[in-house]
Amino acid sequence: MNYDFSESHRILQAEMGKFCSEEIAPLADTFLAFAWTDRDVGLEKGLSLILVNREAEGMTIGKPVETMGLRGAPTAGIRLENCRVTDEALLGGTAGAGWGQMQAILEEIKLGVSAMCVGIGMACTEEAPRMGVFHHPSELPRPQGGAS
Repeated sequence: MNYDFSESHRILQAEMGKFCSEEIAPLADTFLAFAWTDRDVGLEKGLSLILVNREAEGMTIGKPVETMGLRGAPTAGIRLENCRVTDEALLGGTAGAGWGQMQAILEEIKLGVSAMCVGIGMACTEEAPRMGVFHHPSELPRPQGGAS
């Protein structure tokens, strides 16, 4: 995504739906865009996070996409075409801080995904006896090849 400078506003150009679909896009009021603000200084100092309102000129949210899982989080593509945002939209108010901000966000996400995985595993273990898969954890298949 590009983030171009002008006198009174910034212009965002991207078609995020081409690369990925955004969860909860059909429901969200505000989006967090990861954009280059200065390619010359590199990744760690040239990227910024920008808040984009769903009503911003140039923001288009596609139709919801049918997914195999996570049906509670509707998914749709997002397109930013000459999307104008003000300097106040720059998260933290400082251009180039996006890489560090994204690392902090990803740390939080890892914890949430880990908790989801543990919960799903526990639910599967609890449901398996009811489904007739096994009756007790001791009935789970043992590793092959001499491993204990």
